[in-house]
Amino acid sequence: IVDFNMQRVGLVRNDAYLLYYLAITMYDTCRQAGVTGLEKPKEADFSDAMPTLAFNRLLGDLDRARDGRRLIVTVDEFEKIEDQIDAGRLTPDLIDFWRGTFMTFPWFVMAFAGLYTLEERRHDYWNPLFGSVEAVRVSFLSRAAARQLIVQPNPDFDIDYDEDAITAIIDLTNGQPSLIQRIGTNLIARFNEQVFEAGIERARRFSLADVQAVIAAPTFERDVQAYFDGVWGQAERSTPPGQTAIMIALAPYPEGRSLSALAAHLHLPEEEISAALATLQRHDVVIQKDACYGYTVELMRRWVLRQVKR
Repeated sequence: IVDFNMQRVGLVRNDAYLLYYLAITMYDTCRQAGVTGLEKPKEADFSDAMPTLAFNRLLGDLDRARDGRRLIVTVDEFEKIEDQIDAGRLTPDLIDFWRGTFMTFPWFVMAFAGLYTLEERRHDYWNPLFGSVEAVRVSFLSRAAARQLIVQPNPDFDIDYDEDAITAIIDLTNGQPSLIQRIGTNLIARFNEQVFEAGIERARRFSLADVQAVIAAPTFERDVQAYFDGVWGQAERSTPPGQTAIMIALAPYPEGRSLSALAAHLHLPEEEISAALATLQRHDVVIQKDACYGYTVELMRRWVLRQVKR
């Protein structure tokens, strides 16, 4: 697995530079995984005129050296590729080139992950990917998988949970993995502080009171701020408009609100509310239960409510 986060890549000069950066990242990762027989990519070989030639040569070398393994390049925040195409630093030809590599080297996989789906991108140059890739929806963990992450994040984890503590974490996060991990991390930090710093004797077991204390601490909101900001920012930037207004209108109602109640509250036609709700549902921000719409993640609802009251 090759971690290729576009945020870390930053601004690039052109296609040649991006392909060279990707080639170097692939080379380093493969060497660390024990793949031998590879020649280190040279920046001079990635000419502006034909940058794909050197990249194809690396793929050919990998084809011979991979020993039956696949290469999965995880392109996180892939929408930043579009930003750089819009700015003229990258060309749409890059997308079509990658499509060709998938067909030539089936073991070469690129997993594009970001805030938006490929279908939501606004430019036609993404279209070549539609016919040759599979869109895999990544959503929240099931209750069973969330429970597993809570009680046994690794095989050596030796602290138990009360049943109501597990239920509370799942209800608060709806199985959102990063929020579960953050609650678990803060529980461990609080336990260590009590036992090893304050000298408090306590059982190696987390209770509902422990969970409530952790999520009420100011440090918890700070630790998960990136998640809240990301969800809110996506609702602000994506279309159709009105998504953040719906989020604010839903925040005081943990049981949810009906479409007609939202339309009356926001003084907007139900058609406009429905369109915004559809996007919020697709982005896992809200969920429909019976005739009401409510937050998918209870912690997100509480965060929005606090912002409104400030």
